[in-house]
Amino acid sequence: MGPGPLERAAGTSAAALPAGHPAVGPRGIEEAGLWKGDRLAVLPRFRRHGVGAPLVDFAVRVAGELGGREMLAQIQLANVAFFERLGWRRLGEVADYCGRPHQQMVIALSAAAGRSPARG
Repeated sequence: MGPGPLERAAGTSAAALPAGHPAVGPRGIEEAGLWKGDRLAVLPRFRRHGVGAPLVDFAVRVAGELGGREMLAQIQLANVAFFERLGWRRLGEVADYCGRPHQQMVIALSAAAGRSPARG
């Protein structure tokens, strides 16, 4: 069974609810048009079911609708190519974040607003 619809909850948080079980949840923090993606994750048993791309697209769309101009995120190296397919670009060099190597990435929210949802 696939995931249910993405639902907006608690400000800029989001959750995908497959069969009533929370699977994912990104957050955005607005700072003068700059949004920071924070700790997006999909539980292992829900990976490879098409949940990640719509979740990222949802977070980006909401941030743009709420007046954001750019979103930054620290991406684990294994997920960099996935985010590039969604329109994100690398910013700077790989650095430690929360004890693991991450690549900072950015997306212009106005450019993402007109894009059709990606698959990843």
